[in-house]
Amino acid sequence: METYSKLEVGQIVDGVIRKIEKSYIIVQINETKIFALLHISEVSHKFISDLKMFFSIGQKIKCEIILINKNNKNVKLSTKNVKGFEIKDKDNNTIEETPSGFSTLKKNIPIWISKFNN
Repeated sequence: METYSKLEVGQIVDGVIRKIEKSYIIVQINETKIFALLHISEVSHKFISDLKMFFSIGQKIKCEIILINKNNKNVKLSTKNVKGFEIKDKDNNTIEETPSGFSTLKKNIPIWISKFNN
């Protein structure tokens, strides 16, 4: 597969991570010379602060194509809905989200503010 014409939105593709930045990953789609963007917001439904904790250059990855702009030769990827994809850190731990979410913060902010005002 060498051309963008063979790619489709919704298609699941295999790739290799070629670059990792603070807010995105560049993935080379297997069997092509096509490089695609995987934005940090499309990696997981859970919060991720540092992509380098979970990914490394040369790592194989399975992604879904969510946008193709053939004129600009841009491809955007997501791993959020890829069946069987589970994000793990380098110690093989999955992302854990606190059961209370932001409710703890909402509860404690007035307490913290009152401590600074006294």
